[in-house]
Amino acid sequence: MVASGNGSVMNLLDPRHRVLRIPGSFVTGIERREQSPFASPIPPRQREAAARLHTSRDGTLPFNGGAVRLDAVKSDSSAGLELAISRVEFFDFLATNCARTLPESWDARPGTYRDVLADTALANIIAVSLIIEDSEGRIGIVKRSAGVHVSSGAYCATVAGTLDHADFEEADPFAHCATREAAEELSLAVPEPQFDGIVISMQKLQPVFLYSAVLDAPWGELAERIAGATDAHLETDALIAVPLDRCVAFIAQHDMTDVAAYQLWMYVTERGVLADNSG
Repeated sequence: MVASGNGSVMNLLDPRHRVLRIPGSFVTGIERREQSPFASPIPPRQREAAARLHTSRDGTLPFNGGAVRLDAVKSDSSAGLELAISRVEFFDFLATNCARTLPESWDARPGTYRDVLADTALANIIAVSLIIEDSEGRIGIVKRSAGVHVSSGAYCATVAGTLDHADFEEADPFAHCATREAAEELSLAVPEPQFDGIVISMQKLQPVFLYSAVLDAPWGELAERIAGATDAHLETDALIAVPLDRCVAFIAQHDMTDVAAYQLWMYVTERGVLADNSG
């Protein structure tokens, strides 16, 4: 059941203005760097204090797990992307990107994605965002629980999560993370999600790899399986099935993360249903 809401100022923005888009249609190569160029401007003790500011609404303290940084992106004439990645930690992200201590030269916001990736004082850990459509043409939109430390209470794509050090070693770290998160959060098998590009969220200046998938069953038939997922009750308050022709209205009426709003808007636009959402 969809909860009513008045939304916020962010909901009035064109979703395309809520992210920085990295041009490119597919990944052609990945350089795994043993030494990260990230140079934290925050001393260790201050980093721990900054992380504690992100204590969740239910009082849970953050866990400093391994994360993966997007160090560089090079694009070629065929829309291919060559990426460089390295290992960092989740607390690095909380103390830099989430603190939003931006360089004075940015004048309150970066101009392009290159500004973000070139700043070695930002942890820039990689996340994935996976939109899943069921067999009845409904998108699963998740309301994040109070137990998560970033974007708690916000509405997100069906599946979202960050790469860890195990993903780093995989042939395709990004698709592997999307598949792993779908299994952990919803107990769903999504072996080959479609890659839909990379954006950087304006809220957290975080690089996010976008994916989508279509199921061969309706959400109602999957409810029992989803309820038994490993992280179902830890990260998700509700999963709402929204018809394609109601998605844009949902964006305007609910507090969605920057990436989820953009990804959902692009998904329905590319399927020609944007005009049906104007009412």
